[in-house]
Amino acid sequence: MTDQEIAARTALDSVVGLIDALHIKRQLVEYPEVERQIAFADCLVLNKADLVDAAEQTALIALIKKINPFASVHVATRGEVPLEEILGQGSFAMEAVADKLTAINDGENQDDTAASAPAFHHDSAITSLSLMTEEPLDGNKIQNWLGELAAQKGADLLRYKGIFNVAGEENRIVIQGVQMMLEGGALSPWPEGARRVSRMVIIGRKLDEAALRDGFLACVK
Repeated sequence: MTDQEIAARTALDSVVGLIDALHIKRQLVEYPEVERQIAFADCLVLNKADLVDAAEQTALIALIKKINPFASVHVATRGEVPLEEILGQGSFAMEAVADKLTAINDGENQDDTAASAPAFHHDSAITSLSLMTEEPLDGNKIQNWLGELAAQKGADLLRYKGIFNVAGEENRIVIQGVQMMLEGGALSPWPEGARRVSRMVIIGRKLDEAALRDGFLACVK
């Protein structure tokens, strides 16, 4: 938060979104802002799940995860979700970012429904992209590339997060950003025996996948 007075008294825990399971497909076609709201969320409640069958629920979850692989999805009827599942998540804490990306690296966040595209198509400019390498990164190169990316393409980068294995650095380096606003820092060391995989996940508009992948891999030491 940029307002110092508000920031001193409050903390932004998570962005929570409510999705109408019965009407979301039509809303995605008719209202472009719906897709942006899904992309910005940390937690999404798929409400009115009782009004669609199990196959449609699975397809909708896959659709949501395709737009936003970061968000947790909670299936609900009449908005009934245990509060502990959506409050106190600390989604903007660097450790939470690291845990989410580590889970992706370990395959814990992958399931067959999220990996497969649902049988639904709409004219979307918003996509997500995952970049990864098991080679150590050059600290100066990745810092410069991230700065240039935020400055030049930030308007189209809705959300992005990364965990990096930097050459000569025992600690995990974690970043997160929204458009031109980027923050990051060093966390605790990599666990003993852990795969030191650098991964960055980007949600944005009209992403140039080839250019982003080339830029990221050019930061390898």
